[in-house]
Amino acid sequence: MSKTQLIYKLVVMQADKLIEESVLSYDSIASLVSSMQDDPSSEEIYEAFSRHPASIVRENVAYKDNLNRATVTLLASDHSINVLRNLTRSQAFRQHATEDMLRKMIPIDAEVAQSIAGYIDSFENCNISKIVEFLLEIEDPSIASALANNYNSPKNLLKMLTKHPDPYISTQAKRNI
Repeated sequence: MSKTQLIYKLVVMQADKLIEESVLSYDSIASLVSSMQDDPSSEEIYEAFSRHPASIVRENVAYKDNLNRATVTLLASDHSINVLRNLTRSQAFRQHATEDMLRKMIPIDAEVAQSIAGYIDSFENCNISKIVEFLLEIEDPSIASALANNYNSPKNLLKMLTKHPDPYISTQAKRNI
């Protein structure tokens, strides 16, 4: 076991007396993370859980909306596609994501790109025009569809998408102008 490996334990105490102490399995930790109340007081523990070697634990952390910048940055470089997919649905991701982070994540998976497109108006630290341009470079029509289906997409983008060769995308864009 390396010196930097975290050990997750359940500790039961009565007053100052230790009643029980046991190491938690990865499955128990995943369940714990999933059921934890998602509030700002949990940011530090989520950061610790985001370093767990089990992807299911990191997937459950990535869903949370109260993640600090360090946790978002760590999870955004995760090798598990499910972690990335969950992260893109998190409010914390939209709050902390950078253009560089988005540029690295968008080409990895169409669902990740769709999710980013669906929330394009919500990224606080990014030049939306540049991200839209990058999204539109991907040939998968589902990504343009996600942009067209987003009522909050920039109106000039929606106008452009009304001329899209795919009739479904152009119809979606027309509905949202």
